[in-house]
Amino acid sequence: MRLWQGIVLLAFSVGLACCGSATVPTAPTTVAQPTQPPAATGVFAFAKVTLSGVVSEVMATGQAPIEGVSIYCEPCGEATHTFASTDNNGLYSFDGVWVSPGITTQIWVGKKDYLYPAGREGWTNVMVNGDTRFDIQLTRR
Repeated sequence: MRLWQGIVLLAFSVGLACCGSATVPTAPTTVAQPTQPPAATGVFAFAKVTLSGVVSEVMATGQAPIEGVSIYCEPCGEATHTFASTDNNGLYSFDGVWVSPGITTQIWVGKKDYLYPAGREGWTNVMVNGDTRFDIQLTRR
């Protein structure tokens, strides 16, 4: 207990010693606005925005929605690690996304017998800036 009292007293003394060199506040200066998008900070905040879209495939008759596609979004939902499944119109939706300026949101898309464009399976990145619609096109294997 005595050691803690000594540490507190020492910290208080050092703080008082610095008080004599206080500076007088000055008027704020003008800060130039950035001309580029903000740099990635790695600091995430929960945004009450929606990430949604339609998953479809190209058929001879045009685009057709795909029902039952699984979509995983780790930073979606207040508790995170959220799954969605497309309805019979191919629609999926996530309410709320943890976002950080300049950092994309990674989602995983998959359904048996389907591939993501260019033969890839799974992961893709989405830039979420407010309510975001991200349509996905899959191809049959």
